[in-house]
Amino acid sequence: MRSVRSRGLGVLAAGALAAVSLTCAPSAVAYDTVEEEYLDMILEFSDTFYFWEDDPALLRLGYTACEKSAVGVPEELIVKGILHNSDLAVNGHDAQLIYDMATEHLC
Repeated sequence: MRSVRSRGLGVLAAGALAAVSLTCAPSAVAYDTVEEEYLDMILEFSDTFYFWEDDPALLRLGYTACEKSAVGVPEELIVKGILHNSDLAVNGHDAQLIYDMATEHLC
């Protein structure tokens, strides 16, 4: 039989662990639309994009990536298309980022 003291320490340790996990949990951001979330992720992780969040060219690229992905175009070709056929100055990292964020948030 466990002593009252050892049970008390277990409860105390569990409470401390719960408090730490609550303070370390990332805060969730609520977005009104999937477009806002997509644009925010691009702005946060991009190497080169410094544009307004409602940039229609970036949304066009994302939805085009979704359309091409839906009909079976390989990811590599879509990313190359974003890299070479964009109105925006896109580097390789950002072309992949646009594809990844589009397929995760827009498709």
